[in-house]
Amino acid sequence: MSLIHEHLEDVYCNGLYGENARNLYDDLKSKFDWDNFEVQMDIYIMWTAEEAAQDQNIITIDTSWRAFSLVTKDKNFYVRVNNGGTYFDTGIPYKLRTWTHLDFSYYQGLFTINGVSFKIGKLFSLGNKIITSTDYGRGKNFKGHIRDLFVYSTQMPKLPVLLEKPEEVYCNGLYGDEKNGEKSAFWQVNLGKDFNRHAFELSIDFKPMFDEQTAKARGNIITLDSSWRSFGLITKDKTLYITTNNQQNYFDTGIPYKLGEWMHLDIIYGGGWVSVNSPANGKNFAVGVLNDGRLDNVLSSKNYSNGNSFKGYIRNVVVKSKYVEHTPNIILKKLEETECNGIYYYSKDKEKCKRLFENLCNKINRKDFHFKFEYIARKGEAINDTIFSFDTSYRAIGIIFKDGKVVLQTNNQRNTFKTKTDFKYDEWQTVDLYYNYGSITFNGEHIYVGDLNGPGNNCISSNNMSNGHALKGAIRNLLVISAK
Repeated sequence: MSLIHEHLEDVYCNGLYGENARNLYDDLKSKFDWDNFEVQMDIYIMWTAEEAAQDQNIITIDTSWRAFSLVTKDKNFYVRVNNGGTYFDTGIPYKLRTWTHLDFSYYQGLFTINGVSFKIGKLFSLGNKIITSTDYGRGKNFKGHIRDLFVYSTQMPKLPVLLEKPEEVYCNGLYGDEKNGEKSAFWQVNLGKDFNRHAFELSIDFKPMFDEQTAKARGNIITLDSSWRSFGLITKDKTLYITTNNQQNYFDTGIPYKLGEWMHLDIIYGGGWVSVNSPANGKNFAVGVLNDGRLDNVLSSKNYSNGNSFKGYIRNVVVKSKYVEHTPNIILKKLEETECNGIYYYSKDKEKCKRLFENLCNKINRKDFHFKFEYIARKGEAINDTIFSFDTSYRAIGIIFKDGKVVLQTNNQRNTFKTKTDFKYDEWQTVDLYYNYGSITFNGEHIYVGDLNGPGNNCISSNNMSNGHALKGAIRNLLVISAK
């Protein structure tokens, strides 16, 4: 990245808002790119401990929408994005009345501050590129000193416009071809082979005209894929919801709608995350991977699954996307059957232990990887509930069975997630696990598990090196695929 702005002088910010305010206020201008930037600065916080805990502003970029802010809250630094739609705890405590160096960066949804990284989704700016100590939406100004401010950025390529349909279309809410002599009127287009469901942007204006009962129950607005409904926007209760993977998952955007009124919405999907923004509200959240299979790239106001069809007006639809041929980076392929005899490697019978064990070394990206294999488990006298373990030193992900179901565990068994997949003894069963920045798709089911902690040694095994449990059975057709 290139240095685009520097402000070396010590700037005193007096914590006041209005005519008597003293603050930092610099225009980063056109060289700043929201998808790729880094900020370095030293700060000296002069609030009291009680004041600092009350969601106080340190730095904001974009005075009109506040797409990004760094604040103090409780005892830590927090990131506040998209007009306060979402907060993220950095886990880094702030210090009062002492100089603190901050180095934070953002790259296409991934945020890093002083070496700590986590996903925050898309930053959506409706405003300018001004960096300031004042949050003009909430009337809050930093109290303290800022010096040695450096801003770096690089212009990133943008998604091209794939579809642009400004004309207004009336949709009458009928699902079938005809009812009482009235034909179904709806909005629909095929996005074609250049559409990439793993990275797209959708802008749309719509005026919902459902009756209140339909709107509160589930009023369809727009749906992607007529045969599988991989992604959808609906009304439910009093807000807009996102649905994914054939309506298996529902996510409340928190954005209210009003029947009979136009509203504008911008939706961005990438890396398992969605950003939904209206002119007054915004929210980022994880939805996981949109499954492939039985997909036709049809974008429609009809939902061909539940017979729900949008009633109202649609206009100014813009879709940005670009299909990228994905070549899987296979880092391990072990098709032969590996016998696992249920003996723990570090037991007194170590010499007799037969197990799966492979070191993936530095080939695996712990933020984006895919495990596929088949296994068979046989009953034994010991507690052999383990199927598979990733990271033998920390057990970042474990796959076990319990009460007739396959269960996922993360971060040294601290977190447990019961899946919908049945477990059976003495039958070959399939595991298809895809992890992407906090989201797991397991045998087609989406589960949000959060970040995987370290240190990590990137080894996979049929032994759990924490509790001494080991698979008794076999594993075959093992594939490990990971992003570079």
